[in-house]
Amino acid sequence: MNTRGVDPGLVYAWLCGRSLARGVPQPVADQGGFRVDTGTEAEISRWVFRTVGPGLPALARGLQDPRYLLKLCGEADELRSILPGGWQVEGGNFFMQSSGARFEAAPVEAYAIDVVRHDAVIAVR
Repeated sequence: MNTRGVDPGLVYAWLCGRSLARGVPQPVADQGGFRVDTGTEAEISRWVFRTVGPGLPALARGLQDPRYLLKLCGEADELRSILPGGWQVEGGNFFMQSSGARFEAAPVEAYAIDVVRHDAVIAVR
């Protein structure tokens, strides 16, 4: 992925929606990326970076607890190349974006759409 094409406003908006849907705090700018203090058993905080900058490797050097997650809108090898020893890069997570072109499909028989709204969160199943 060419990270130069990932708009920081888009990354921030995506994280805001993710936080809202999961009931965790909203993201804040930190270290050249965005931090979400999730505070769950599985993770304490996560940082999402649109590109590699000086804040990402500096942050990685200072973190010790495995429940701090670093995410990059880029290739796994790119992230791996700047991390100090002791870090593991997990497999494929994806940051999806759209060209904005609308796509319409006919409903498929035997499937139904269920829309549930809870405050600002809309779940479509």
